[in-house]
Amino acid sequence: MPHFKIIILEDDDFYNGLLSRFVHAVMKELSLEKRFTYELQAYTTYSDCSPNVDATTSLVIADYYLDTGGTPSHLIHLMEKRPSECKVVIMSRQKDAKKELESLLKGTYEFFQKDTTLFNNCRDMIFSIVMLENEN
Repeated sequence: MPHFKIIILEDDDFYNGLLSRFVHAVMKELSLEKRFTYELQAYTTYSDCSPNVDATTSLVIADYYLDTGGTPSHLIHLMEKRPSECKVVIMSRQKDAKKELESLLKGTYEFFQKDTTLFNNCRDMIFSIVMLENEN
């Protein structure tokens, strides 16, 4: 039975909670339908998150700008240490960040603007990842 480990790195406690509850709801529904297990970990600091990205991590959803001490160079380090199968999704409120991120964070699976489309984009992306894994 496939297992998915998802890590959320968002320094805003409120937004972290919203996103975590949403991802949990999506994964719970999908896991019943597609027969897999999952775990969800949420962190507000890079220093707490980084040691937990390991060979079992399937997906990291990370805020690009962390007020709690994380910097773009920290995300680059996270990208370099992740297992090759782990997908990293970057979120940002900055409207112009996508071009900067595309050149800076090669290997990012997806970039999402933190706007009204974020939750739908996350749901669709998670569904795609689960479907792809279930085909293998």
